[in-house]
Amino acid sequence: MARGNAAARTGGAGGGLTPRVVETLEEARAAVVQARRCDREILLVTGPGACARLGPGYLLEMMRQAGADTPCARALIDCGGDAGYAMLALRLGWRDIHLKGEPSIVARIADMTRACGGTFHHELPVPPQQK
Repeated sequence: MARGNAAARTGGAGGGLTPRVVETLEEARAAVVQARRCDREILLVTGPGACARLGPGYLLEMMRQAGADTPCARALIDCGGDAGYAMLALRLGWRDIHLKGEPSIVARIADMTRACGGTFHHELPVPPQQK
C-alpha cells in the first residue's frame, strides 16, 4: 500500500489520517472519493472479523481497487488475534497491521512489520461516527 508523507504522521492509531471502517469494495471506494473531495488523507480499516472471513489477499485487492494505494489513502488490516494472518498479510504486501493477543507474539509481529517498512498499530484507530 502507498505510504507517502502520511506514514510519517501515523502514531500507531491512525495519526493524522481519518480512519474509516469498511466492509465492502463499494464502501471503500466511496470513502476514498469522499477523502479526495475533502482533500483529506484517509486510513481504510478492515471490519471486525473480515480478515478471518475473507483473507488478507482478498482484502488487499479490495483496498487496491478502492484506491488505497494512492497518496490520499492507506489501508489497515485488523488481524484480530491471529498471528498467522498477520504474517501472511505482511508477505502479501500489507504495510499497516493490527494484531491483539499475547504480548510477546504481538511484539514479534510489530518488529516484523517495522522490518518490512510498515506501521504496526497497537490500537485500532477510532473512526468518527460513520453515516
